[in-house]
Amino acid sequence: MNPALDPSRSSAVLASAGTGKTWTLTGRIVRLLLAGAVPGGILALTFTRKAAAEMRERVVARLEELAYADEAGLSAALAELQAPDDDAHRQRARALFEDYVHAELPLRASTLHAFCQELLGRFPLEAGVPAGFTLAEREDEYLAQAIEQVLARLHRAPDSAEAQALDVLAQEGVGEWELRELLRGLLQRRAELWAATEGSEAPLETLSTALATRLPYSADEDPYGAVDAASCGFRISMLHGLLQELGDTQYVKAAALAGAHELQGPERLAALLTALYKKDGSAPYSFKPPKKRYTEQQAATALDHHAALLEALGLSLEALRRHSTYRRTRAALTLGLAAMTALDEILRRANALLFPELEWQTCRLLSSAEQAEWVRYKLDARIEHLLLDEFQDTSPLQWRLLKPILDEFAADPTRGRSAFVVGDAKQSIYGFRRAEPQLLELAAQTLEQQLAAVRLPLNASQRSAPAIIDFANTLFLGEAGARIGFDAHETRREGLYGAVEVMPLFAAGERDSPDNDGGLRNPLTTPRETGEDRRAAQEGEWVATRIQALIAARTPVTGRDGASRPLHYGDVMVLARQRRHLGALERALGAAGIPYLSATRGTLLDTALAQDLLALLAVLDAPHRDLELAQALRSPLFSVDDHDLLALARRAEDAKQTWFATLDDCLERPALARAQRLLSRWRGLARRLPPHDLLDRIADEGDLVRRCRAARPQDSAVAANLAALLQLALDSDHGRYPTLAGFLRHCAGLRGDAAPDEAPPAGGEARVRVMTVHAAKGLEAPAVFLVNTAPGARAARAGWRIEWPIGAERPGLVVLTGSKNDRDPLSQALVDAEQAREQREDLNLLYVALTRARQYLFVSGFAPARGEAEDSWHARCRAAAQALTAAANDSADTPPQLLHYSRGQAPAVQELPASSSTERLDPALLRPLRAQKPATDSSLAIAPEAVLRGQLVHALLQALSTPGEVDRARLPVRVASQLGTAIAPSLYAAALAEAEAVLTAPALQAHFAPGLRAWNEVSLPVLGDEGLQMNVIDRLVDDGERLWVLDYKTHRTGDAASVLEGAREQLLRYVDAVRRLWPGRPVLAGVIWTPKAQWLPLDPSA
Repeated sequence: MNPALDPSRSSAVLASAGTGKTWTLTGRIVRLLLAGAVPGGILALTFTRKAAAEMRERVVARLEELAYADEAGLSAALAELQAPDDDAHRQRARALFEDYVHAELPLRASTLHAFCQELLGRFPLEAGVPAGFTLAEREDEYLAQAIEQVLARLHRAPDSAEAQALDVLAQEGVGEWELRELLRGLLQRRAELWAATEGSEAPLETLSTALATRLPYSADEDPYGAVDAASCGFRISMLHGLLQELGDTQYVKAAALAGAHELQGPERLAALLTALYKKDGSAPYSFKPPKKRYTEQQAATALDHHAALLEALGLSLEALRRHSTYRRTRAALTLGLAAMTALDEILRRANALLFPELEWQTCRLLSSAEQAEWVRYKLDARIEHLLLDEFQDTSPLQWRLLKPILDEFAADPTRGRSAFVVGDAKQSIYGFRRAEPQLLELAAQTLEQQLAAVRLPLNASQRSAPAIIDFANTLFLGEAGARIGFDAHETRREGLYGAVEVMPLFAAGERDSPDNDGGLRNPLTTPRETGEDRRAAQEGEWVATRIQALIAARTPVTGRDGASRPLHYGDVMVLARQRRHLGALERALGAAGIPYLSATRGTLLDTALAQDLLALLAVLDAPHRDLELAQALRSPLFSVDDHDLLALARRAEDAKQTWFATLDDCLERPALARAQRLLSRWRGLARRLPPHDLLDRIADEGDLVRRCRAARPQDSAVAANLAALLQLALDSDHGRYPTLAGFLRHCAGLRGDAAPDEAPPAGGEARVRVMTVHAAKGLEAPAVFLVNTAPGARAARAGWRIEWPIGAERPGLVVLTGSKNDRDPLSQALVDAEQAREQREDLNLLYVALTRARQYLFVSGFAPARGEAEDSWHARCRAAAQALTAAANDSADTPPQLLHYSRGQAPAVQELPASSSTERLDPALLRPLRAQKPATDSSLAIAPEAVLRGQLVHALLQALSTPGEVDRARLPVRVASQLGTAIAPSLYAAALAEAEAVLTAPALQAHFAPGLRAWNEVSLPVLGDEGLQMNVIDRLVDDGERLWVLDYKTHRTGDAASVLEGAREQLLRYVDAVRRLWPGRPVLAGVIWTPKAQWLPLDPSA
């Protein structure tokens, strides 16, 4: 039984990896609906849009299953949900899907931030936020603006408090780069500062007082008092005398202490440090008086004086560190609070909120004494059931935000409301986002105490084979498991075959030495390769070889139905703790011909498509950019070859003008002529259209996707990346005053993780997935390679430490800690606490990585430059594998040092497709497509010369009827480049005469008169029997009363009746389409028979 499915009780589910957390959550939602809850009364919150979308999709799928299952299937589904199988529940289950679809208010399954945004949007006045605010996601851009404003203000006001704070930091050795990083770090944690200073009119004093109390610090304290004391001076003299009389020790010399007793303050402290401490200041020298020269009494006296001096020196050093911590923190807070004020003003002008502002304003709205009761009353009326997913990722501020809602639930137990919390502290890997896994336990206790909730631990995996579970249990036995709260796991897939392999580290060897071929490396083209790089390449080659071996061996992959098939590339996932060295692995996969998909973030703007389009936009924004124009011309959009590009460059140099202007002089070259025509049009559009619309026109008119696919067949993500770039253009200004220059600046400002991701390739080709462990959260694969496992946890660094006790309303302390040798006891305690948290999170990350594997796990690594850490992932995995293989004697047939553990019998594979779908295909998709019906009349056979003549007449009519001055001298070259072929002078002259006769014919003047509202070459999607066709109306005229559809016919055979009859069906389709665009307007159509310059009107009723 699963009590978490009981809709009448609140629940706290502690679900380990792969134990069916999402199934339980969605099952509870279905049980709530089955029990009579309305969709709009259920609020389910998670932390990512993807997880929220998956939650909604799974709920809908389960409701569909209940609606369409046969009688036996419905009984099985109700039993799985632990719901009664009576007539009432069966009838209710059948109706759930329809009720859900037609519900007045839908199920709210969203992110916490979306919930906050909705709430602030409903109560902007109560929250004190601007109505109609936008949510800005590019935080780094706003933080940089705020920092620059504060630094610029320092130059204008050198006597301000901020300028004085800068002087203090400069004295502490803080440089410009460190200053920017300190301010950025504090701005990123501004919500914690708001909480710490809530209700205070003097935030700086509030924070400073709390720090002074805890250090402790007093401005009246003399940090040099201990070394300046008379007793210390006496000790210095006595020890100096003994050393001078009896001789120096190995490290402490009489000369170093000479005259120190006459000094005071910093000078005496510096003299004692030089005499008694190591040069790096990390520890005192050892002091051992030589027994040959010192009697026992003399040695004891010397040791006593030395110990007393070290004690005085230690007291003064500790006092100085406390003073330094206070001064440094207060100075940095002074600048940081100024930056927070600047950021607030920047966001106010932009009418925007960032995520921390969103959370904090919602928190204030739900907890402030003035507004909270009214807001909670309105909110309480809609929320009957609350479900919180991935609770281990909750921050203290988010817990404070959610706590009032849970308190409101407990205030009225008669309403039958429920709360559900699910998470796993072992999978908390987002400490850099302030996630606090201990809040999961606090939330469980809160639900137990206030709502009589049931606590349910889930440790039985529905995902992994016994071999994987054995490995995880062995690895996390003892102190590692105790640190992350690990309990022994079980698996529901007992018969599933699986294996674990741990490779020895790739250590330094021959390949690690630089080549001695006497060659020189060009540093501009060839990066320096380190030994670590070469070892990473070795590991990448091994991973590629092992994957190929798994494919060749037809390694079995067993589905939940028990059928086994050969492993394919899409079954493999490669995980790393960090992105460094993943490039070497991807190069190895590529060299081996293994298709892979990299989840490296922020790569959209690095794709060839994006770079080419951004270069083109830069030219349209500023045509003098010759370099960007060269890149655009060489792109698949124009495909200008080197010969044409060199000719353009020479002519531009001779004419002393830009390449863009010189394009007008190169129309005899078809590729350049096409580029000139398109660029001139897009240059005009760039002044009027927003970036998104301009890019859309470029893609359409330039036939971008088809040309890119033809030029780069291996790039399967062209269409997806184009869509991502269009979305980026749409989002760049949040709909406010978009400009091309602004979009280009926006793209230039996107760096690293702030940049959008490259879209995954379309199609179903199986590919190895390469990603970090963070990116793999929530994913799984039959085979997982865990690479680069030798590095240990990083050492603690100087920076901000904010102490927010578990369950407390607000942080108690904000400290800017110094470097290792400059930390007072309080700072060191905070650093140690954070280091312990990071070490726990490092173990959590390893746990997440291991539990992504369903059947096969491969662990490898290479020796880092500083050697393998004792607590590295590889060391822990090696120890676990050794314990398992020793117990199972399972490594007899494996290569030396390779540790292999397997459990179960490998099944025989069946010839199944790599991936299969149970979804039924629409039969229409299986029918062969018929060729598109041509837009021109094909009733008569047309010779190639006639085709060219017809195309030429069409092109001339288009050019001559377009408003504006026509350069007749260049018209032949322009038309030839448009058609992509050479044109004989006689043919051109005949076609020109025919076109001019049409334009000057009295019967046709109504369609070509100057000042008419008309369009040439109108692309129009027309839906016919053969499906959607893209046809082109030669000319569309709006005379103010009627719309005219004109179609040019150029063939010389037949009579007027046959020409019109051949175009009838086509014209009727055009008329129908135009009427849809202009409903209520009369639409007429006809043929202009160009050889006769004759108008042939269409009679629709004939």
